[in-house]
Amino acid sequence: FGQHVLTGPMPTGAVGTHVGAILSTGASLKITLHGKGSHGSMPHMGIDPVVLAAAVVLRLQTIVSREIDPFRMAVVTVGSVQAGTKSNIIPERATLLVNIRAYDVAVREHLLTAIKRMVNAECVAAGSPEPAEFELYDSYPLTANDPQVTEKVTEAFLAHFGAERVGDCGEVPASEDFSTIPDAFGIPYCYWGLGGFRDDDPKFPNHNPKFAPVMQPTLATGIEAVLAAVMAWLGKSEQE
Repeated sequence: FGQHVLTGPMPTGAVGTHVGAILSTGASLKITLHGKGSHGSMPHMGIDPVVLAAAVVLRLQTIVSREIDPFRMAVVTVGSVQAGTKSNIIPERATLLVNIRAYDVAVREHLLTAIKRMVNAECVAAGSPEPAEFELYDSYPLTANDPQVTEKVTEAFLAHFGAERVGDCGEVPASEDFSTIPDAFGIPYCYWGLGGFRDDDPKFPNHNPKFAPVMQPTLATGIEAVLAAVMAWLGKSEQE
C-alpha cells in the first residue's frame, strides 16, 4: 500500500483511489550543450550556447504538441537552464535539466528519442564544436493499481469513511518509485491519494513552495486510511 497527499478534486479529509495507471512514468535528463567562448562584443568569434539553449527549449515544446497523439498524456518540462557568469562573456557551455512524464512506456521512449533528435539537430545548426551530452537520471516506473486489490481497499474506505469521503482521484501526472519493489516481486498493490486542502483554501501543486496541507484532518485521515486498508487485507474487521 502507498498513499500521498495530492492537490486534486479531493478536499481535506477525503481519500481517492483509482484502478489501473494512477501515477505516470517519469525521467529526467541533464543535457550539456557546447559552444565557443568569446567576448560579448565579439559574438562572431564564438558560438553562443545561450542562443543554442534557447532554440532547444522552444523546439522541445513541439514534441507534445506535434508528435504525440492528443489522446495520450505526455509532458516535457525544462526546469532549469544554466549558462554563463557575466553579461559581456559568451560562455563555452549551457546545461538544461529536462523532465518527462507519460502513462505509456512507448510514449516515454518516444519523448526521450525526440529530445535527443531535436537537441542534436539544433547543435548541428548552431555549429556546435562538440556533440551534446545526455545524462538520464531520476527514472521512475509507471504506478498501476491492481483492480482486485484496489476494489477491496476502496470497499474498506467506504465502510470506514462513508461514501461522502471516498472518490476516484483519477490519473495523476506525478511519479513515484513506490511500485519498484512490488513490481520486482510480482506483488499486486494499491496506491491512493489524500485531500489536503479545504474547499475555500487556495490550491498549490506538490513541490510548490506554498504547498502546505492543513495538519488536521489530513494527518488523521492518512493514518485511518492505512489502518483500514491493512485490516481489510488481513481479513480483520475494525471491531477486531
